[in-house]
Amino acid sequence: MLDMRQPTPALARGLAFAAPALTAYLVLAPIACGRLDIVFGVRDAIPGWLQPPGALLVLAGMTVSLWTLFLFAVVGDGTPNPIAPPRNLVRNGPFRYSRNPMMMGGWTAGFGLGLLLGSPCYLALCGVVVLGGAGYVLAFEEPSLLRRFGSAYSDYCLATPRWFGCPHA
Repeated sequence: MLDMRQPTPALARGLAFAAPALTAYLVLAPIACGRLDIVFGVRDAIPGWLQPPGALLVLAGMTVSLWTLFLFAVVGDGTPNPIAPPRNLVRNGPFRYSRNPMMMGGWTAGFGLGLLLGSPCYLALCGVVVLGGAGYVLAFEEPSLLRRFGSAYSDYCLATPRWFGCPHA
């Protein structure tokens, strides 16, 4: 059951922990990549007709990411930052379909932003971010969650795909 007694402080804390990564990924990196697009002469390599689908991907990705941030704060009593992780295992909302919906949302928003900006360098950076994020999940996040939540997390892993899909049970 969703405890709505104190969502504002928990959300504020979650947003504060997410702000540096969001600023880097959605503001600083696009600026730097836009300059690299000019340096490498690929500024106009992405067709303009991909901008509207890119905008939809940004909207969809940000919606999922904000929803999961809300669930981390209110249900999980924590943040997406490993320094202040959720105290409770979150299994509802988008977490029913993916063990990593916040990452999936961020990746979707990132690729959408790359299309919206028409930046091949930013799209390449997004590919690197996806590979790095997948490696982080496999090497660090999942073992940490297994230690912290034990059999509850094991059961969740058996029932829910790592990235996206229908629940198994």
